[in-house]
Amino acid sequence: MFSGLFKKKHKTFEYNPRYYDPTKDELHKRVKAAKQSMQGDTEGMKARISMGLHRAGLQDRKFRKKSILRSNLVVMGIAILLLVLVVLFLRYYFPKIVYVIG
Repeated sequence: MFSGLFKKKHKTFEYNPRYYDPTKDELHKRVKAAKQSMQGDTEGMKARISMGLHRAGLQDRKFRKKSILRSNLVVMGIAILLLVLVVLFLRYYFPKIVYVIG
């Protein structure tokens, strides 16, 4: 009943680095991964497989985004076409229908 009144908020720690270069960090990660993949042991093999799967996942995401965009454009085009056909139908046949009914 009163559990909401006595909840303590935890203190959080926010660390914002002063000097952070994301391109340098990415380059460092790539160099490290390349060195690991050059090794002939099982760790190198694991690193090569991991990099291959990561690249395949990135390409899959790009393909998925393109296919979603394409399908959305097709749906939008069909909706516009149907709207134009309905407007033309109503402009041509609606007066005739009203005349027959009235």
